Amino acid sequence: MRLRQTITVIVLLLVFLSACAPERTYVDTLSMTAGDCDSRLYRWSVRSGDPIHLDFENPSDRSYTWVLLGKVIKEPFDPSDLDGAYTTIEIPAATTIRTAVNIPLAPGEYQVLCGPTGGLDGKVVSLLTVTLLEEAP
Repeated sequence: MRLRQTITVIVLLLVFLSACAPERTYVDTLSMTAGDCDSRLYRWSVRSGDPIHLDFENPSDRSYTWVLLGKVIKEPFDPSDLDGAYTTIEIPAATTIRTAVNIPLAPGEYQVLCGPTGGLDGKVVSLLTVTLLEEAP
């Protein structure tokens, strides 16, 4: 009898907790500024197959590079970690751009690097979660 009560409590707790879980919000625009490359970690969720755009504001006097990686990088950073990147976007100095982003079709979590052109240091500034279109609400 005690086992049945314990199982009932666990089931009720799981149902309650699943109702409290935040609903995933999918975006079609990834918005950043050059200053975000130094200080902010973004988490974006997109659906596989949806058209995605990057809005990037660069008020600085330096050009920036935004890279969506195809593999997880580890310390220490090596420039060869950029091989196989899904998307590499150059943002000229003192400009704001809106451009299409080539995202992976396979579900998973992908790393984003961003920094002054020629000065990427392997610091992950964002995580992009790709969900299969069929799994989306």
